[in-house]
Amino acid sequence: MIRALIAWLMLLSTQAATYYISTGGSNTNVGSLASPWLTVQKYWDVAAPGDTGIVLSGNYAAASTTTRSGTSNAPISLIGSNW
Repeated sequence: MIRALIAWLMLLSTQAATYYISTGGSNTNVGSLASPWLTVQKYWDVAAPGDTGIVLSGNYAAASTTTRSGTSNAPISLIGSNW
C-alpha cells in the first residue's frame, strides 16, 4: 500500500502541464485557460521539463529570460496562439 502511494505521488510529480499566458491575465492566477498568467516570465519561472506554455494573441512588451532546461524526452515548450 505504501509503495503504491509513493509510486502514485512520483507519477503526479512528473506529469507535464500546459499553461496559458494572456494580456488579460494576472501572474497571481493559476495559468489555466480560464485563469491565465499575464507574462511569459511567470511561465519561465515555473516551467518544468515537459511543460508547454501557450501565449494567447496580444502585444507583450516585457522581455523574458529563463535558466530552466527541459530534456530531450521532455522539452519545455512555448508556442504562440491566435485565440
